[in-house]
Amino acid sequence: MDLQFAAIIIGDLPAEVAVSVVNILDGFGIESVRCEEVYSAVCRLREGGSGIVFGRLGELCREEGQFFEIAGRCGYFCCCYLDDRVASRQREVVSAMERGAFVFTEPSEVRELLGKLKGQSGSGGRRKTEKVIGKILGDDGSAYRGKGRSGGFLRDEFRMTKAETDALFGA
Repeated sequence: MDLQFAAIIIGDLPAEVAVSVVNILDGFGIESVRCEEVYSAVCRLREGGSGIVFGRLGELCREEGQFFEIAGRCGYFCCCYLDDRVASRQREVVSAMERGAFVFTEPSEVRELLGKLKGQSGSGGRRKTEKVIGKILGDDGSAYRGKGRSGGFLRDEFRMTKAETDALFGA
């Protein structure tokens, strides 16, 4: 892949998800490193470069989601794994998406995202990568930097009535 960035895998992704993500990254020629938690990942981010960060939604949303902003300033894009506890994580999902994170439930979604990145990128560094990611997510890129829209959605589009939420999550 002509994007010159690395991947950071944070925390305790389920083993099968972590293995799949690493295999996908290897297939695209993207090196990956593992950090135990967001705090050690911040140190890694500060080393420079750009890339993609993978972790469980709850881990990346620590400290009121400040990690998303730090990662964005350092040229990293966040991919949050959402497990089967989605019903209890609605606020975190919305918060992550508002900050421009990509939320995935299956590793195949990561393959699709990277395939789109590969197909639309060339050389051009961090700014080019931000524009490509913004375009893929249906945004002008401002959400990637933590402002306005996220992934082509407005916050109000995520609001549901209690009846809709109950129907969706089987409550």
